[in-house]
Amino acid sequence: MMCRLKFVLFIIPISLAGFMSSPAMAACSQHPGANMDWSKCFKERLVLKNTDMTKSTFENAHLSGTSFSGAKLMDTNFVNAEVLRVSFKNANLANANFKRAFGTHVNFENANLANASLYKSEFSRSTFSHANLQGVNMSKGDFLRAVFDKANMSGVNLSKSNISRASFKMTNLKGVDFNQAFMFKTKIAGADLSQVKGLKQEQVDMACGDKTTVLPSSLQHASHWPCKE
Repeated sequence: MMCRLKFVLFIIPISLAGFMSSPAMAACSQHPGANMDWSKCFKERLVLKNTDMTKSTFENAHLSGTSFSGAKLMDTNFVNAEVLRVSFKNANLANANFKRAFGTHVNFENANLANASLYKSEFSRSTFSHANLQGVNMSKGDFLRAVFDKANMSGVNLSKSNISRASFKMTNLKGVDFNQAFMFKTKIAGADLSQVKGLKQEQVDMACGDKTTVLPSSLQHASHWPCKE
């Protein structure tokens, strides 16, 4: 009698586990499209170019190596997503949420990220060149060696972010908040920082500019400019 009872108790949890896991498996099998939910899914090395995935959810998803080039990703949720070597080139990511997302060598070239959130995200060695970053919250993020050349960063919040060795060549920095941003060897040669906020002399002294760098009137060029490579 005892043996039969143990067998019944053993088989019930297995049945329940299978029943509970099936909705998640079904969600991950959804065909790419608007309003889908790929939370916690492994969707690596996919080609999703020019796909409309507006208002979709990728929270805690693993997307490394996937191409979203030219995709419509407005109002999408990438919170805590892993996006190593993902391409968002030419994608529309307006109002997207990348809070605490993680990736290196991510390509945001010419992407539209207007009013997106990259709060506490990590995008070291990534490129944002020619991207529209107007109004983006990038505070407390890690953008080590990121490239922002020729991007529109008007109104961006970079406070308390790590932008060491990042490049801002010919970047629109009007209204950018640099308060407490870490700027060790940040490349600001030729950059116009005359209308930024929160920038301090100690940050300027850590950065790498040149005689064409324009600073707020209260600050001055560092004596070691231009930096030695």
